[in-house]
Amino acid sequence: MPVDEPTFFDDFFDDLEEMEERGTITSDFVVKLDKLGSSFEDFESYWIKEGDAPIQAAFVMYLASRNCRMVLEKIRARLKHVVSSNNKQDNPNAIIDTIKVAPLIFEIYIKLVRARKQTPDIDFLNQKEILALVRSLREAAKSANALPSVDEELKGIDRSIVQQEIVDLDARINMMTMYEYDER
Repeated sequence: MPVDEPTFFDDFFDDLEEMEERGTITSDFVVKLDKLGSSFEDFESYWIKEGDAPIQAAFVMYLASRNCRMVLEKIRARLKHVVSSNNKQDNPNAIIDTIKVAPLIFEIYIKLVRARKQTPDIDFLNQKEILALVRSLREAAKSANALPSVDEELKGIDRSIVQQEIVDLDARINMMTMYEYDER
């Protein structure tokens, strides 16, 4: 179930600003990250199951949802560790790193809500904008030490399916190459 956008994000950014001013992280904020992460998880499920959306659009929306959730998980784990260990030295850095990615996550969230309402007529430009935002999110997450590792990215993915897809893709590319060669 998506979060209540207007009030949730107003509170979210107010809390971030307040934490930055105080230099400390609150456990309530970690709970908000959990709630937001759950919303992105719901989006992931929706885009996997949504049969009315064009496959390319559904994949873009799924990819955006998954990237946001994974970045949030990394941030949440760090903030939770800082709160539980009472590590006052890392408080300001963890908050600053969260501030680096939060606006991008918010923007992607709003675009995902809009895309969900547009299904099945998802605008191609919206897809392109979301991909650009995901790229920016990943860059920001990298600088904030919140980019998932390769192992974390592959967690939960059936490798045999990925391998079969690669084999199928290779066969299609070979077929296209042979067709182009025969045309000459």
